[in-house]
Amino acid sequence: MPKVEKEDHTWVVRLGQGIEPPVAGIPVEAHFSPVAGGRLHLTVHKAGAAAAIRDPEAGDLIWVVPVKQPGKGIGLGRTFAEVKLLPTAQGIVGRALRDGVVFKSLGQGVEITAPGGLSLSGTNTAGRVGRPALTQGPGGRSGRQSWLFEIGKMHQPSGAAFARASHQFLEAAYKASPSSQSRARLRLAQLYFANGRFSDAAGILQVIQADEPEFVNDPVFRALRGASYFFRGNLKRARRDLFHTNLDPYSEISLWRGAVEAVDGNWAAASRMFSRAEEIIRYYPRELRIRFGLLAAETALHVGDVALIKYHLETLNSLKPEASLQPQLDFLHGQLFALTLDPEGAVEAWTKAIEGPDPKFRVHAALARTEMLLKHRKITLNEATKELEKLRYTWRGDDLEFRVLTRLGRAYLDAGDFKNGLLTLRDAARHYPKNPGTDRVIDRMRAAFVKLYVGGKADKMAPLVSLALYDEFRELTPSGKVGNDLIAKLARRLVGVDLLDRSARLLKHLVDERLTGTDRLKAANQLALVYLLDRKPDLALSVLSGELPPGLAPKIAAMRRHLRARALGEVARFKEALQLLKGDTSRDAELLRAELYWRLKNWGPAANAYQALVRLTPAGKKGKSEDMRQRYVLSLAISVALSGDGRRLEAVRKEFAAEMAKGRYRDAFNLVSGQSGPVPNNYEVISRKVAEVDLFQTFMKTYREKLLPPPAAAKTSDKKTPAGKG
Repeated sequence: MPKVEKEDHTWVVRLGQGIEPPVAGIPVEAHFSPVAGGRLHLTVHKAGAAAAIRDPEAGDLIWVVPVKQPGKGIGLGRTFAEVKLLPTAQGIVGRALRDGVVFKSLGQGVEITAPGGLSLSGTNTAGRVGRPALTQGPGGRSGRQSWLFEIGKMHQPSGAAFARASHQFLEAAYKASPSSQSRARLRLAQLYFANGRFSDAAGILQVIQADEPEFVNDPVFRALRGASYFFRGNLKRARRDLFHTNLDPYSEISLWRGAVEAVDGNWAAASRMFSRAEEIIRYYPRELRIRFGLLAAETALHVGDVALIKYHLETLNSLKPEASLQPQLDFLHGQLFALTLDPEGAVEAWTKAIEGPDPKFRVHAALARTEMLLKHRKITLNEATKELEKLRYTWRGDDLEFRVLTRLGRAYLDAGDFKNGLLTLRDAARHYPKNPGTDRVIDRMRAAFVKLYVGGKADKMAPLVSLALYDEFRELTPSGKVGNDLIAKLARRLVGVDLLDRSARLLKHLVDERLTGTDRLKAANQLALVYLLDRKPDLALSVLSGELPPGLAPKIAAMRRHLRARALGEVARFKEALQLLKGDTSRDAELLRAELYWRLKNWGPAANAYQALVRLTPAGKKGKSEDMRQRYVLSLAISVALSGDGRRLEAVRKEFAAEMAKGRYRDAFNLVSGQSGPVPNNYEVISRKVAEVDLFQTFMKTYREKLLPPPAAAKTSDKKTPAGKG
């Protein structure tokens, strides 16, 4: 804490001998809320807690605030009506000149307040007595009487009084000389404006501008025109006029600028503007005080100033607003209760607003109440979605509808209803593309889409439902690896339920538009396999055509070569297929070679290929490997039998009879090898006898498992999830 010493009844802060306080110190601003009064704000970071010290001799209260930021002090002393800031080189020290003055350390500075507000008139923020803080207009007219708008003076208490005044002002404008006619018309526009005739005021201003274009630079003209635009809902033009630099000297304009910022939802800016507004609003008619008070209360709510919200609401209640405004007040009271952690009071106030006549605040209140009940687990997600669905068509066409749609979409997603959640959020994004929150909505949709298809949620849906949802929202597919994996996973799942044409479309999209390099070649292999499974070898060959890049991984190159050989065999180009396999002794190559020779009825080479497959599949293993070996042995016996090589067939029978006697292919092996009678030498007879044995699909099954493994959860979910569910 700063060291404080007393010298000649003046408190100063000393950092060391010989150090003089700087001339330019911590910025001090006078803020004024339209209904809460004046405050002083000292902008400084890293201010410590404020401490009050009683002067033992004078009895005054001295406030001391340490500041961690080096070189930050008050500098020159500043004197206000109820507080005196003492000169310091480091930290803040102030003497309270009345009871109730309080120093508060906030996040961005120090605030000095008092009950009912500080009296700041007659002293400017530099602490030097001069002109009143309420700006004076031409001819010495006090800004306290609103010389820009002169609402307090111009407002008429009755229709008859307004009629008399308008007649007088019209006559004055008619009789005015050419040099003073625009000014007289401007007075008439002020009269109309002060009595709520905003369109009439705007019409007169148009006439003035047409006759005297340079009059637009008159501050009163520009303020009236901007305020008229504001009340007619044209915020863009209102902002252009009310924020013009030639209105900066007039403190009254801060009230109107704050109103524009509040309606635009710029709450922090609105709060700053309202805090700078003078007490001029006290001279405004009741209707405008209520209107500005509601905006000021809503602004205080959004910036979290609880004390100011309470003050605004109390003031508004004292003005006895019309019944039509009661739902808005009930809603604001509910928001205040929520802010002060009183959920029951909030729900009660919002319920009153819901039962009121204002449809807009009925939706505001219902949205807030649903959120509160959901937060405190008084309703379920499904109940919340039903409540929010009721609001969907109650209010249309602005930010409130956007909020309802986005909250409803989130509720659907949280409840696991991805379809309705994505559809609802898409409606919000499409209907309000320029809303500041639209980008966040799209990000939320994309995250949900990725969670659905990459995170495995889609595996719990029926495949056709999963595919339909993907087609509906395919634009949400993210770029890069995540999106590519998403598409590939869905394609694999479609293969698992024999939706081969749809799987091929997804893989073709990957190959043609999304992937490059090695990843593209791997996806091309997958696509070729799907075409082969779908009996479209010509399409498979088109995918597998072209030169391979140098340095390609041998495994990928081998798969591509094997798939091409299979496709060539499917179109009876056996010679080309066998040429591709020349020198390849891998298991997959032998499978292909055996099948190709079989189709050529070249039984000797086919037997050689199956002999190699038997060698590549060791005996003694149980399960799938044992079954596969026995099928290869049976295929070997069939090939040898059809070749007519009795000696070789006898050798096969002797070598494998004991092994085959234990398997499910025993009868077929005994038939083909002559173990149970004469060996048939007719292809059709043998084929008919062993028709139950799948001799030619081993290669396709093997490659399907390699290239298109099913998603882990897809098999079980397909059985349990009824079509259309999810």
